[in-house]
Amino acid sequence: AGKPDAPVTRLVTSTDRVTGPAMTPDGKAVVFRSDHGADENWSLLGVDLDGGGLVELTPGAKRQRDGAFLRDGKPDTIFYSGRAMSEAGTTVYLTSAKTPGEEKQIYRDDKPGQMTDVSRDGKWALLQQSPSQSENYLVVVDLATGAGRTIWPRDGAKVTISDAAFSADGKRALLATDGGGERSEEHT
Repeated sequence: AGKPDAPVTRLVTSTDRVTGPAMTPDGKAVVFRSDHGADENWSLLGVDLDGGGLVELTPGAKRQRDGAFLRDGKPDTIFYSGRAMSEAGTTVYLTSAKTPGEEKQIYRDDKPGQMTDVSRDGKWALLQQSPSQSENYLVVVDLATGAGRTIWPRDGAKVTISDAAFSADGKRALLATDGGGERSEEHT
């Protein structure tokens, strides 16, 4: 961005699909998802900003991996949710942002869902459980202990959650919901 007249650098040339680029906290590389033959078993890959150093960071089990979260407080760690194609539930994982290795399971939920955010310090995750389109729950997960608890809706009502994210200081969760009806609401 500081050199708008500089030539564009292609980072990856591939016949596979690529999506969801996320910059590493040091600004030197990008982590992205790719699947082979549109099979929806997404791997996480990393590449330096000069297009070199391409590496598959999750070479192990085939999974539907959701988008990668990289945070300042844990700059060498990728957080993401995923599941095997045969599973309905959701698992929160972490793995290295630098080298291929084993994924570490942090939290397991038997309901379908997806991680929507990780706090900047890398200590907390938000997981949106989605048993159905009109029944969603927001779960906060302690990434150190793997403990999770539902924080919305507080009364157990059936609501649709459109999105959820942490505030910049990580002390609040902000969410957009229909409040269980045909209206838009924002909550903190």
